[in-house]
Amino acid sequence: MTQVKQLGLAFYSMRLSSIFHHEGFISNQIYNLLKQENTKQLNLEKLYVQSERFAELLKNESLYEYGYDRKLFRTRVQFFVDKGIFKLTED
Repeated sequence: MTQVKQLGLAFYSMRLSSIFHHEGFISNQIYNLLKQENTKQLNLEKLYVQSERFAELLKNESLYEYGYDRKLFRTRVQFFVDKGIFKLTED
């Protein structure tokens, strides 16, 4: 099984717990962008803005308070970079 397929499966398994909505969104967004753009590089700022909007939409869906910021987002996304699924661009 490829890492991209594992990423997709991770998204669907995240639905089991509402605390993981945001992580599920990030994995789904990465998966879709990799398929759409047919590339191994993703823009960190673009991912962050979309993810921040999603977190704002779902802030009342979970009892967990996300202290959402760029450093936290970078830490979460770095997992996928370390696995070699894609590379980040900063611009």
